[in-house]
Amino acid sequence: MEVEIRTRPRLHCPVCGSRAKLLYQGLRDRLFGAPGEWRLKKCNNHKCGLVWLDPMPADEDIGKLYATYYTHEVREGNSLAKRLYRRAIDDYHGRRYGYRALDGHGMLDRLLGILLYLHPGARAEADARVMNLPAKPGGRLLEIGFGSGQTLRRLQALGWNVEGVEFDPVAVNNARASGLKVHLGDLASLNLTEESFDAMVSSHVIEHLPDPEGFLNECRRLLKPGGTLVVYTPNSRAFGHHLFGQDWLNLDPPRHLHLFNSTNLTAMCRRVGFSDISCRTTARGGGVLVASWYLSRSPHLNIPLRGADRLLEEMAHYVSWVACKFNNDLGEELLFIARKSGPCA
Repeated sequence: MEVEIRTRPRLHCPVCGSRAKLLYQGLRDRLFGAPGEWRLKKCNNHKCGLVWLDPMPADEDIGKLYATYYTHEVREGNSLAKRLYRRAIDDYHGRRYGYRALDGHGMLDRLLGILLYLHPGARAEADARVMNLPAKPGGRLLEIGFGSGQTLRRLQALGWNVEGVEFDPVAVNNARASGLKVHLGDLASLNLTEESFDAMVSSHVIEHLPDPEGFLNECRRLLKPGGTLVVYTPNSRAFGHHLFGQDWLNLDPPRHLHLFNSTNLTAMCRRVGFSDISCRTTARGGGVLVASWYLSRSPHLNIPLRGADRLLEEMAHYVSWVACKFNNDLGEELLFIARKSGPCA
């Protein structure tokens, strides 16, 4: 018997207050089997265009959407190719962001780092591994939704003083066992000390939250003056969304409650007081495009993709990159970077 998920109507756009039009209906969870049928609405205001679930799961039932959802899987390998890839990324981080190389620099590392520039998807992934943050030894950083903890461990090794917040108790226990300082729960309920962090980062988290503006307000409260917020989230204007429609992987109903574009995310962040805002799309779209193609041909998707699918993914990275070159609004994900007004700490 399916578990009942209570819902509440969400008739007006939470960003601009406009009415909505129906975008998709009869949607089901094709990834992790959460119960129910869902529909997505889109803001009527063409200057906004936010996409959201209506009705939306009630706050007290959101946890039921994650009964079989995993945030703690680690997939790092140690093959020769993986080791060379990590050396290329290490060199790239040193030259672009000022990080001290973890394993030292050599001619091979420099050559590998240069070759990384030829692969737009790999370069975007390298940027994401340090959340686009320049080196700041001893700087305090908080990751919201740290999952496997890989980003926290990497940034800690590169000199950051890191903490994390996660709702998945297994992920929290794993992180604590590896020595990381982490908190279980949602950001607002933890009541962390104001102006505590030089940087706050989250990757594909804000779309899961029932109150994204409240989340941004709390991030601003916790940042030091001059501190930086970095957010990755799916882009509702993506090439893949135009191409695959309701089969686009990043719709992910019912877990993705809001889907943003560069315009409405920037507007919401300005409203809560952030400044020096940059919002653009990335070329990390190969996996999303391949998975969306599979969803368009099958009612379910087996995760992870393997074998020949990896080659398709590499090819799709270039498709995403070309789409971004044609129109920078067509990337599969948004990269949002903003600063809290005030002198840099």
